[in-house]
Amino acid sequence: MNDQNSNSLSASLMQGQEQADAHQQDVSRDLKRQSKEGYSATDDEPQKHDGNLCEHDDGIHIKPLLKDVGETLTSEDIEQHKHWMKHALMLADKAESIGEVPVGACVVLNGELIGEGYNTPITDNDPSAHAELLAVKEAALRVQNYRLIDATLYVTLEPCSMCAGMLVHARVKRVVFGAKDAKTGAAGSVMNLLQHPALNHQVEIVSGILADDCANKLSDFFRKRRKEIKAAKKAKKLIESGESD
Repeated sequence: MNDQNSNSLSASLMQGQEQADAHQQDVSRDLKRQSKEGYSATDDEPQKHDGNLCEHDDGIHIKPLLKDVGETLTSEDIEQHKHWMKHALMLADKAESIGEVPVGACVVLNGELIGEGYNTPITDNDPSAHAELLAVKEAALRVQNYRLIDATLYVTLEPCSMCAGMLVHARVKRVVFGAKDAKTGAAGSVMNLLQHPALNHQVEIVSGILADDCANKLSDFFRKRRKEIKAAKKAKKLIESGESD
């Protein structure tokens, strides 16, 4: 590769990284606002659902399938959801420890953990290495079936369209998530692929479980990363100014 092509590739990569960082900053601002206002992915759903949206305590919402209209969460259900969401948050910490965006996910079947994962797209150079996808892969291997009938996936951040499509293919029964993603969320924020009427499987959605904890973890991560980037730029300028002297 000649110098001109090499410089062009480097410039393209830098531009792509800057765009990605800008998007992550937008997400971080949305998460801060979410944490302050205490809303979840189903808060913005229109009233036309006519009872298909049931509100519960502490900002937790359940959006069941049409056939299950009127279903409610018991206190026992909520405690169980919180238990597994705490596990997903622990997995998110593992992602953060290797420099990844802190998102964790786990799959539970009949009260048993069968799969878990956390973000590793940067580490693995794999844009598909999202927490949900890795957790479902592990769960499918565990049960030796590509269908995860009656399983529940817990994830700290609302699934994107890629993960939502995968969850539909896996026939997951329920998705429980903490923080809303107003930019790429595909469980009610930007779109709702998990319950799209044209698809051959719809997934029950429960949102707002430990939403503040999930949102704050992401906001804190991006805040820290912005400080690190700013410090690195400042150090670079000092070095460059010293060399020019």
